[in-house]
Amino acid sequence: MTVTVPFIVTTLGAAPVIGVSVAWDINERGDVVGEGDETGFVWRPTTPNGTTGAVTRLSPLSTGGAPTSAAALAINSAGDVVGRSEALDAFGNPVDRRAVLWPAGGLPVDLGTLVPTGSPTSPGFLGNSEALDINDNREIVGQSDTATSGTAHAFLSLPGQPMADLALTPLDILPPGTTDFSQASGIANGGGIVGEGTALDVQGNVASRAFFSSTASPFTRTALGTLQNGSGGFLGDSRAVAVENAFGRIAGDSVPPAGGTERTPVMFKLGPFGIGPTGLAATTGSTRAFSDAGVIVGFVGDFGDPGRRGFAFDTSDSTLTDLTGNLATPGFTILEATGVNNSGQMSAIAADAAGVATAVLLTPQP
Repeated sequence: MTVTVPFIVTTLGAAPVIGVSVAWDINERGDVVGEGDETGFVWRPTTPNGTTGAVTRLSPLSTGGAPTSAAALAINSAGDVVGRSEALDAFGNPVDRRAVLWPAGGLPVDLGTLVPTGSPTSPGFLGNSEALDINDNREIVGQSDTATSGTAHAFLSLPGQPMADLALTPLDILPPGTTDFSQASGIANGGGIVGEGTALDVQGNVASRAFFSSTASPFTRTALGTLQNGSGGFLGDSRAVAVENAFGRIAGDSVPPAGGTERTPVMFKLGPFGIGPTGLAATTGSTRAFSDAGVIVGFVGDFGDPGRRGFAFDTSDSTLTDLTGNLATPGFTILEATGVNNSGQMSAIAADAAGVATAVLLTPQP
């Protein structure tokens, strides 16, 4: 699919009090989710893929009457939403983040953590978690605290089943004392899961490495590569963010070929293509989403960088489009494109004329 320009910008009106809002995802109907005024929201168009609509604020989990913040981070085709909310643990203690599912039209559901109390008198969960993606089968992935203090692992939550730890088996045999961190960021409708986890590079250095996993136990994760090669293997860090449903290609980021601590947007190809990524832009940045139409979106530039811009990358012809330079609606700078559907619509974070971050919808102009 060719990226169609220019784009009509629709501000979603998600933060009438504080004024700052962000959009995190979009589904095939054109529903957009995000956070504004410290509350999760879903914006639904009046007609599918339209440019006018209304915001619905999503109820957070209960904290016993105290003010509560929440964020909606992903939405599937049915309108089910996942994210995070402040909450109470099984013993009534406040937690900053708890993975939550807002079923389409329903009340919030606490998805728990990887730390059950094990107590028959106080059943429930301890610690923090957050849900980062949901597919059309209502399979959910994210990150949760574990029973090991200071350690968080990638999780998979299947309908009607307890949260499962995707990182019971480490990506590598790690040195004693190494924290085995992991996070699952995306899940395809066919069940492929992507994220990042602690691994060792070819020189034995501890690194954070992109991974791919199936939804079938025992969740064998495949570590993916980086743009930096050395001594017959990969060096440095990488991350997998989103997976395409149709062909299994993966969007993420990696250290550049010269190494360092910065990341650059990349695409991984599984199967006969190997595990090494292809760079999308010769600059700092990352990816956020991958449509089945073959479009990757994300950003280039650092946080706070005045040159930070959202982009769309067309995998059919390897064209990278600067979204700010292709707007039919003046007065906005697109800081980051966060989601994309097969109609070419995008959820995004924009700076308005006053420089305030605001959640927007980008729609190709007819």
